[in-house]
Amino acid sequence: MLLGFRAPMKLLLLLLLLLPATLSAQECAGRKFLSLTRFDRFQKQTNAAAIEWISPELDPGLDWEELILSWNIHGPATNAQWQFQVQPISSNLNAHYYHLGFWSLDPQKKRESVKNQDDPHGTVDTDLLRLKKPHRKFRIKISSDSSAAFDGLSFIGLSFFNPAAPFQEPQPTQKNETDLPIQPRSQLDHPEGAKIWCSPTSTSMILSWWAEKLHRPELLLTVPATARAINDPNWPGTGNWPFNTALAGSFEGIRAYVTRLGTIEELESFVAHGIPVAISLSYNLLKGHDISGSGHLVVVRGFSPSGELIINDPGVDLPHVRRLFPRERVARAWDYSRRTAYLIYPIGHPLPPNPCEHWESTTPSSK
Repeated sequence: MLLGFRAPMKLLLLLLLLLPATLSAQECAGRKFLSLTRFDRFQKQTNAAAIEWISPELDPGLDWEELILSWNIHGPATNAQWQFQVQPISSNLNAHYYHLGFWSLDPQKKRESVKNQDDPHGTVDTDLLRLKKPHRKFRIKISSDSSAAFDGLSFIGLSFFNPAAPFQEPQPTQKNETDLPIQPRSQLDHPEGAKIWCSPTSTSMILSWWAEKLHRPELLLTVPATARAINDPNWPGTGNWPFNTALAGSFEGIRAYVTRLGTIEELESFVAHGIPVAISLSYNLLKGHDISGSGHLVVVRGFSPSGELIINDPGVDLPHVRRLFPRERVARAWDYSRRTAYLIYPIGHPLPPNPCEHWESTTPSSK
């Protein structure tokens, strides 16, 4: 018995059962990531317009209200017409399917989010499904105009979030002084995108990092080329999160997806593993203002000896893109997007420990 305390056995067992769940809810902040790399349990249906693959009921192990869906498609299938839908399932209701985007790298085909999706059960904000009450299970429906295209689908990522889960940024327990020498890029170098191209500029910076590390020049995309390949006319613009990672993940051997991380320490762990991370945050709050304003994408490339974040900020002129920000300020600004991040790295690259399942497991799911 701990400290000689002789609690009744039933009470002690109850405490032991409840304690890990409480700690998990606090530490993991109502976030969960589910990755799918095999689709043999999906059912195939054919209609006049497309071939559809429908998943069985899936359970992420979390009651969720928000969902972001990402995908990686390789080879000729990138030029097929794709559509991604999700159906939330509750004990007494199967909601209809919500459209989470049309995708193709073929400029003659649809690449756009779907507007005007708001009903008594949920709403879609471009690339984010928000439900009016928590759900647990769901189905995915994936459609394509090519029966062979499904062979090119290698990955589906689903980031779930429950905003009611308690969370407080923990005090740092480690200091990993690191600075990944990522070539700075500025959206201000491109007049057509000076005010709006933070996302493609950040995505292209990360791809340029891997182009150098992997000696793969095909990953070295210009900012305008990146912007053209992810533009969503219904956004409108280049801020659709999964479109950015879908482009990065269209390269063979590259994993790319959107997720909600939990803590600054998780960012620190990724950087320590040589993986830069793009994060979505409030630019005003990052600058130290009190009003949140609009969103902005930056690349976390390192940490200073005192724990400050070293960031490539595409919203400033060269050569000032590399900047340092206090942890507390970044944490507050990052909360604006529920701590949304782009994770882009080579398949098989070592990943940090993942006890809260906030990113792809080292053992891919077979669901």
